[in-house]
Amino acid sequence: MMLNYLKSIVIFKDLDDRSLQGIEHFVTTKVYRAGEFILDRQSGTTMVMALCSGLVRVTLVTPQGKEMVIRDINVGEVFGDWSAIDGQQRSASVIAIKDSVVALISEADFRTLVTHNPLIALRQMQELTRQLRSMTWRLTEFVALKASLRIQSVLMDFATLTPDGLLIQKMVSHQEIAARAYTQREVVVRELASLQLRGLLTKRGDGYLITSPELLDILQLKNKSEV
Repeated sequence: MMLNYLKSIVIFKDLDDRSLQGIEHFVTTKVYRAGEFILDRQSGTTMVMALCSGLVRVTLVTPQGKEMVIRDINVGEVFGDWSAIDGQQRSASVIAIKDSVVALISEADFRTLVTHNPLIALRQMQELTRQLRSMTWRLTEFVALKASLRIQSVLMDFATLTPDGLLIQKMVSHQEIAARAYTQREVVVRELASLQLRGLLTKRGDGYLITSPELLDILQLKNKSEV
C-alpha cells in the first residue's frame, strides 16, 4: 500500500520501484476526516505532507475575519514544504474537504531526500514554480479585475466544456465562490442573478450551464488582451 501511495506523489514520480522502496521508511500516513484541520497556520510544526487520496484545501483568514480560499490540493501534491525549506511559520491553514489519506515526512527527512536525490529536487523545484505561477495569476486577478469578473473566473474553474456550453455539474455555495473570488457573498448573489437575467447562466440539474461562454465579460476581456 505504501509503495502505491509513494507512486502517486508528484516529487517521487521519476523514481523506480527500488528507489521508492528505499525511501519508504521516511514516510508515514494518517487519515483525516472531512472537516478536520490538517495544518493550523499558528502551529509551529514543519512536517511536510503529500495528499495520497481525497481532497484538501488551503485557506487563510484575514485580519477582518474573512476566509479566503488559496487553492485546493489534489492527489499527489505536496504541501507544508515551505516551512521545512525556510524554517518559518506556516503561511496558511489546510483542512480536509473529503476523507483523506496524507503522507507525512519530517523536515529533516524531507531535506535529506531533496539534497541526496536530484530527481526529487528537480520535481520539487518544478512544483514550487507551478505554485508561484498560479499565485501570480491569482494576484493579478485580484488587483486588475473587478469582483464580477473574478466571480466569472471562479465559475469557469468549476466548469467543464460540453456541446451545450460550460457545465458546472454541481454548483458550490455562494460563500465558497466569495472566498475564492475575494469578495462578499452578497456580491456573488447579485452577479449570478445578473448572469441569469442576461441568459448566460441557466439551471441544469444540481448545477448550472453557461450557455454562451464567449459572451462572458471575463472571456471577452481575455480575448481583447490577446489581440
